[in-house]
Amino acid sequence: MFFYLIIVPDLCFSLPYLYCKCLHCQDKKGIQEDLLSHLYLHVQQSIHIYIPLGAKYTYEQSKEFARVIATLVQREIPKYTSIERIVKARSGKMYIDFLQNRPQATVAAPYSLRPKPGATVSMPLHWDEVKKGLKMSDFTIYNAIKRIKNEGDIFKPVLGKGINLEKVIKKAKAKLKAIDDKFICDALLEQDIFAGVGNIIKNEILYRVRLHPESIVRKIPTAIINKLIDQTRIYSFQFLDWKRKFELKKHWLAHTKKICLRCNLNIIRKQTGLKKRRSFICANCQLLYN
Repeated sequence: MFFYLIIVPDLCFSLPYLYCKCLHCQDKKGIQEDLLSHLYLHVQQSIHIYIPLGAKYTYEQSKEFARVIATLVQREIPKYTSIERIVKARSGKMYIDFLQNRPQATVAAPYSLRPKPGATVSMPLHWDEVKKGLKMSDFTIYNAIKRIKNEGDIFKPVLGKGINLEKVIKKAKAKLKAIDDKFICDALLEQDIFAGVGNIIKNEILYRVRLHPESIVRKIPTAIINKLIDQTRIYSFQFLDWKRKFELKKHWLAHTKKICLRCNLNIIRKQTGLKKRRSFICANCQLLYN
């Protein structure tokens, strides 16, 4: 089990305050309010953002949750940030790394000395310290002990109780219920419910759970809603992994397909929902609840 997950806005030290500012913006919107009150940061060549998990979740679960957060922020400030693993695909933007949540990954420990001029120290910070002008050289071997005596160990809560991922999932279900008159194809594209889900993921998930995109949310059985949420989490991570390996298209079961792999019948291509996004539907095996 993992005690915390970590997100690393990397590449450029002059920009991470934008990332943190955006996280606070998300907090005010109530999108991740149960999560953001537990954020901690420390400085080295980048800013690391720690979220306590209380040793209750696996590497895979923490990595997927970090992906959702990183995707939300990248969508808020796309001009400056990227979640592309391949350097040349980032176009010089700040890289938000959520893949440090894996076995054998290494990061600099808080309060550790860094091999930099002036003997800088990787220092935990308060939120209001993350602002323009923040520099690595602000925290060194010469002032670290005094700071720790004055501020205490502000990193300690990271090893504390931890967040409740189940509560976050319940919130997703509650938000779905709140938009129960929408088509499910529109609901899946709501970023404050399903962060990071785009049209391809929408089409693939609906095909996998055998659900017609024009089904009304409140008419869909609870068991299928639960399956939909689980598949959204699982497939979203698989999507990213396949994309990184340049093999995304070979895993598509419905998107852009003409024949249903299950029924051997024609797949209907249609713009669906209020958002008028392309859907690929098998009218035989994707059940319509309306």
